[in-house]
Amino acid sequence: MSITRKKIQAQKITDQSWIVSEFGNRIGLLSLTGTSAKLITAQGHEEYPDLDTLLNTHKWHLDYVEQKEKEELPQQNIARLPVKHQELFNVVYEPLISYCKQANSSVRFAAGYWGLRFSHAWTAAFCPKLATLSEYDHVGPFSTKLELNTILAQKNRDSNRS
Repeated sequence: MSITRKKIQAQKITDQSWIVSEFGNRIGLLSLTGTSAKLITAQGHEEYPDLDTLLNTHKWHLDYVEQKEKEELPQQNIARLPVKHQELFNVVYEPLISYCKQANSSVRFAAGYWGLRFSHAWTAAFCPKLATLSEYDHVGPFSTKLELNTILAQKNRDSNRS
């Protein structure tokens, strides 16, 4: 007589760990360390001498599934500056290129990459709210992260010297 086993999906997250789920409902994290197998769930932590013991105890059959790739939507631009939202409304070009993400919104976002100076350091921001730019010293806009990071590294070096 054969033992009926539950078909459990195991989605790899590292070489030695998987997210295990049944019918799309997450059960927990399965990890192998040396010869032991660990299962971490919302109910607690279980450790077994090996993977076979864990599978036999729970009457599981693991079905290894590939991690789904996130579908990247093409990034939009306004006047060569990237924007993070897919729908743009009420675009304004002066004094800064800005837009709203909803037609009836009054919240405006500045296009591009920006650097903001907080009390501890200069920090990167992608399409910050205009209100945020008015609260903090800032540099930008930049059309790429590389341009921004170059400037921020210089500004943080200069801040550390003074």
